[in-house]
Amino acid sequence: MKLILLKDKLKEVMYTIDRVCSKKGDLNILNFFHIKTANNKIIITATDLEISYQAEISGRIEKEGEILLPAKQFTQLLDSFYEDEITLEKSKNTVLIRGESSLSSLVGLMEEEYPVVSKMEKENYFEIDNEIIEDILSKMFLNLKTSDLFKPE
Repeated sequence: MKLILLKDKLKEVMYTIDRVCSKKGDLNILNFFHIKTANNKIIITATDLEISYQAEISGRIEKEGEILLPAKQFTQLLDSFYEDEITLEKSKNTVLIRGESSLSSLVGLMEEEYPVVSKMEKENYFEIDNEIIEDILSKMFLNLKTSDLFKPE
């Protein structure tokens, strides 16, 4: 696998991935995210078995493949790069992360070990406008706010 990605786009996705990946110590595999190429698309997936997140990001695919990478370490490495373009190149179970003048590597896992994330069907979801959600939450906040009138003595 060899990918060339814009660092800013990757950081946006990794911010969410880092929050989804489990902080629990019981299943180490949940601290990893799955990156793969399929049909000229770069797909990044993470799950904690309760919440799943999948994103497609744009980039140049020079060689197809897939690997599991530790989310926290990858995000920290990504933050240390100053270049705008990042190259990810898989060699066995290691990914080389390259910038114009930076180089780092990260050991990944076999992709067969990752939990299966169910595919979201278009007919099983709905969308709500952000303004409607904000309006509903602001109205709920007024009802949930504790009153100063009913203080226990």
